[in-house]
Amino acid sequence: MKQNRQFAFLFNPKFQVITTYLWNFVGVFLIGLIAFVVLPTNLIIDPQAMIDDPNLALIPIFSEIVLVGLLPILFTIISKDNVSLYGLSKKGLVKGIVLSAPVVVAYYIF
Repeated sequence: MKQNRQFAFLFNPKFQVITTYLWNFVGVFLIGLIAFVVLPTNLIIDPQAMIDDPNLALIPIFSEIVLVGLLPILFTIISKDNVSLYGLSKKGLVKGIVLSAPVVVAYYIF
């Protein structure tokens, strides 16, 4: 695999880990700031607004995807890592999904 020397730092695992952790802290601040500026101020006071407007219910899901999952996935794609390194394989995949689905459902119901 031929890597571009200009972006060779992207393939460094230490860079990937440190950047991911920094993004988890900085990203939370940025998303919170954007939400504070964009969303109506009464949303925090009135939780009924989240129920009334279904589009507002997507904000926590979008935030979680951007803050937690997006950067590691991008680094995995850039590095062309084998996903079995992260525990993803055909063996036990269905069992893992079945066992984790109730936890995810309960989390979003709560």
